[in-house]
Amino acid sequence: MLFCRNYDGTTVKGTYSYGPQGFRVKKVANGKTLQFLYLPSGELLGEYEPISGGYHVDREHIYVDGKPVAVLTDGGRSNVTTAQPVAPMDLNYVHTDVLGTPRKITHADTGNLVWNWLQDDAFGGGWNCL
Repeated sequence: MLFCRNYDGTTVKGTYSYGPQGFRVKKVANGKTLQFLYLPSGELLGEYEPISGGYHVDREHIYVDGKPVAVLTDGGRSNVTTAQPVAPMDLNYVHTDVLGTPRKITHADTGNLVWNWLQDDAFGGGWNCL
């Protein structure tokens, strides 16, 4: 397992763990731990926060023919072990380019922009979370 740290000057902002296939399997940042689960085909299925007796759902991703189409966000309001949601999950639509790369995500009910990739260089720099 590979471990990486993101530094801001001399301060560690986050620690990331990667599995043998090169996928991120764990992130610890801002006092929060997330574990990542992947489909056999390599797509990210979900992001989960370990809690006593189970996991809180942070995000679950929906794909059609291998392309991302939606993200369900819960903010840790449901418990995966008991499958008892406290509140409905938020549905967000993923808008991709012709290659299937996510470029923006909008809220299904309001249409408000949740995330977008402001590409300002050829290597993916300039992404922005709103």
